[in-house]
Amino acid sequence: MKNEILSIVIPTVKYSKYIDKTLKSCIEHNLSDSFEIIVSVNNSSFEEFENCKYFNNKFITWKCLHEETIPMDESINRALEFATCDWVFILSDDDCISNKFLEGIDLNRLSINSLYATRINIIDEKDQIVSVGKKYGKGVYSADEAMDLFFRKNIHNHISLLVFNKKLLEKTGKFKIQGYPNGYYIDTVFHGKALANCDYLYTADNIVFSRRESSTQGSSKFYFDKEVNDYFNIIVDAYFEDENFKKEALKRYGSREAFYTKMIQDRFYTEWSKLNKPVYNKSLKKKLEFLYKHLRYWNTGIGFKFYSFIYILKFELVKILPQSVKNKIKKLLGR
Repeated sequence: MKNEILSIVIPTVKYSKYIDKTLKSCIEHNLSDSFEIIVSVNNSSFEEFENCKYFNNKFITWKCLHEETIPMDESINRALEFATCDWVFILSDDDCISNKFLEGIDLNRLSINSLYATRINIIDEKDQIVSVGKKYGKGVYSADEAMDLFFRKNIHNHISLLVFNKKLLEKTGKFKIQGYPNGYYIDTVFHGKALANCDYLYTADNIVFSRRESSTQGSSKFYFDKEVNDYFNIIVDAYFEDENFKKEALKRYGSREAFYTKMIQDRFYTEWSKLNKPVYNKSLKKKLEFLYKHLRYWNTGIGFKFYSFIYILKFELVKILPQSVKNKIKKLLGR
């Protein structure tokens, strides 16, 4: 009799030095009775995975697409087709789940339009914790409240954010590369559509997922291209293909243009923060190049471009403050 209620799907392209740790996190906490674990290898590098410690583990199903490398969206969608459970979770091949994963959540009792959001910490290449994600304010959010979380950027838009039902995936459309060919926003667009079509969003109280930051995950060429505004327009169009998402966005921003502007402005903050993390970038030149491209090409508005200088000065000032002072500021701000 089949006992698994959740398929953990791990799409991968080539053998990663972290995949053993990823798989260990899935099976070491006696979760295998509830989870089906599937590793889907994108291309003909399948033989490399025979070096994995868990290649012959009885709890893990290995699948190979037996072809040359296919685009990220096809790889994820094909991997999800291998899942035999109604509920699925996509796990990156260098990240880990904890023994508190799904703690307090009974998927069998949830509607097919419900979602479960993970709470994360960030780890580095040596498994050291870099930062810990904030707690969600509530354990359960209505659909409208869930969209507020999304628009306020109070959730992490990583491929492993959500546990979702395959029927909701069918309803919102499969994963699709938007604008830029390497898959940026492939997860964020899906998250927006899924949240716009959910009944309830259940959240993790504890840290249940560790996202790894490594030097190979720096800023995409996407943000340095002259065509950056075209890419963002394609992404907004993808969001607005879903009528529920479109309604929620227009309710909050009034127009497509206002939503587009807010999204591209938010991206400036995210990219500047990323370029200031040593794990991603140690070059002043790249930061200056990004600032130049933003000022010249990004459609963030004249006023915002002036403000970006003030933001950068504040950002650099905070960086040099002692940690004790930073903690006092956070306390005063209630963070």
